Amino acid sequence: MKKRISLKDIADAVGVSVSLVSYVLNNKGKENRVAEETAKRIREVAKELNYRPNQIARSLKSQRSQSIGLIVADISNPFFANLARTIEDEAHTKNYTVIFGSSDENHVKLKKVLDFLTTRQVDGFILAPTHGCKETIIELQEQNIPFVLIDWYFEGLFTNYVIIDNFQASLDATNHLLKRGHQRMVLDFIPVGIIHFKDRVRGYETALKKGGYRFGR
Repeated sequence: MKKRISLKDIADAVGVSVSLVSYVLNNKGKENRVAEETAKRIREVAKELNYRPNQIARSLKSQRSQSIGLIVADISNPFFANLARTIEDEAHTKNYTVIFGSSDENHVKLKKVLDFLTTRQVDGFILAPTHGCKETIIELQEQNIPFVLIDWYFEGLFTNYVIIDNFQASLDATNHLLKRGHQRMVLDFIPVGIIHFKDRVRGYETALKKGGYRFGR
């Protein structure tokens, strides 16, 4: 196996200290008064030797990996695929890398992916929760790991989350159909007590009642 090039290899080749090489390659040469000619030579040698920073060691030192773990229900689902692309594009503008995972709506798999990414020292998570994962979310809080929930959240659990107004969306959609003359409608949902499903049912029911129509389950 080819030896991994280290800062010491570059320092030996240039004839300077390891700390000097570190300053330059971490863009701190000027503030540490490294001569421009020396800095230029260090960069040239680093390129010639095909130096690649050890991101794991760097993240351990800085406590930052410049990476975010994104776990969604199914990355092949167009909704989540578009969402993931938008998150990735925005993260790129902040010099962050996004590592993707899918839970397949299974809380056991979500925890497994979450644990794996945690060992990779990601700086935080963006999560689409699954039914049954509330305890996992509580564990994240207890470990002080930064995270934001997307798509839905848990009632009674104080977390950061980004969602749409499911009640208003359902209300608007139902009113739109009623205005077009549709009177026999069915709302298909999973009756597991998840907040965004409850909000959608509430919006659907409200629109029907205001329109003078019967609502049945």
